[in-house]
Amino acid sequence: MRTPQVKPSWPTGIYVGNGVVVSESWPVIRDDGTLDTVVEYRGTFHRFDSEYRFGFENDDEFLKSIKEDLDNE
Repeated sequence: MRTPQVKPSWPTGIYVGNGVVVSESWPVIRDDGTLDTVVEYRGTFHRFDSEYRFGFENDDEFLKSIKEDLDNE
């Protein structure tokens, strides 16, 4: 008898601590060996000037802004 695979009712993904789970739909900074900042979001890569990235208080604020911008396109 096979066990049915049921999606859990709780959030799944990578646990980063303090009850926070990173879902697959959150942008991720990827290092491509250039001086630019490359962000992967929903399977697409977006390139940003590193000066723009470092204009934010921290990477979390940068990624939050990028996510909002890309979601509104």
